[in-house]
Amino acid sequence: HDQGLTASYVHTFTSYKVDDPLKEAQDAQMNNVWTDMEKCIFLDRFLQFPKDFRRIASFLRNKTTKDCVSFYYDSKQTVPYKGALKEHVMRRKRN
Repeated sequence: HDQGLTASYVHTFTSYKVDDPLKEAQDAQMNNVWTDMEKCIFLDRFLQFPKDFRRIASFLRNKTTKDCVSFYYDSKQTVPYKGALKEHVMRRKRN
C-alpha cells in the first residue's frame, strides 16, 4: 500500500505583538528557532547528503553542525527520514 510521506512540526508558527524587537532578536538567537524554510532546506539536503550534518549545516546560514544533529534527533520521531530517503533513492533510479 502507498503510504504518503508527511512531516509534522510542533509549534512552528506563532503570531504575537513584539514590544522590544532588539530583545526579541537576541532571544531568537539564543533559542535559535528553526524556521519552516530552514526545515525544508534541512530535509532537502538530508536527502542529498544523509547524516552528513557538517555538509547540511553549510547550506544553513544560522545553523551549526551541532544544531543540525540536534534537529535531526529531535524531529526523528515525527519526520519519516528513512521513508523519505528510500523514496528519494527510488526516484533517482527511475530517472
